[in-house]
Amino acid sequence: MPKSIFRKLKDYIQVEDTGCTMIFGNLRSTDCAYSYDGKVYMPNGTYDNSKEFLLDYYVVGIFPKYKVEDNQIKPFLYVALRKDIEDICL
Repeated sequence: MPKSIFRKLKDYIQVEDTGCTMIFGNLRSTDCAYSYDGKVYMPNGTYDNSKEFLLDYYVVGIFPKYKVEDNQIKPFLYVALRKDIEDICL
């Protein structure tokens, strides 16, 4: 069986010298939004470890998006996640 092109979110982690975990930013970064199971998690700068399960989801797409806040355009990454990849056509 060929190796999948999809990787788990935890495979995109980098641990910085400061001890911070980076995931396209991190799970509290306002520069990312995570789409999973028909839901969207948009971090607001705080994090209580409730989304740790997302680290075992597969990244199936990364899209540049933007939102308008306080009359300013704020770009962010929209990260599409899937729990299982068996039903995805390669």
